[in-house]
Amino acid sequence: LLHHAMTGLLCYWMLSLPYMSFYGIYFMGVCEISSLPLAVVDFMRFFPDYKEKYPLVNVINSVLFGLLFVWFRIIKWIQFSAGAWRDSLHVLKMKKLPVPRSVVVGVLVLNVFFTVLQVFWCGLLLKETKKMFLIGYVKLQIIFLMNSKIHTLIL
Repeated sequence: LLHHAMTGLLCYWMLSLPYMSFYGIYFMGVCEISSLPLAVVDFMRFFPDYKEKYPLVNVINSVLFGLLFVWFRIIKWIQFSAGAWRDSLHVLKMKKLPVPRSVVVGVLVLNVFFTVLQVFWCGLLLKETKKMFLIGYVKLQIIFLMNSKIHTLIL
């Protein structure tokens, strides 16, 4: 809930002050692309009948979400953050700032907060991915063992 309030503050600043609009397009728009396949995965989670009926759609969107999350919310996020920091530190050195100093510092503090949040969420995503692969591996081992026992019984 806190991150929604902080996003609201950033949106307010973006709409009311001429500062960081270029970066706002990325942080408040482009990076949300990763949420599109997540919406499909969440839909399947809330409506398990569809997950059973369309398992491949669920798997494809799960993988797509993971890949898009890492690309947009880790790799590109850090690149855009570096640019935002570089530009903000330049603005802070100016004699006459285009916006209140508190806004510039607030944007930087919130960028750290949201970057840590992205890395935390990525850790959760990787943990779930590992669990998914381990479960899949165990299932494959069970199938292999069952098939070899059936094969032995047939011989």
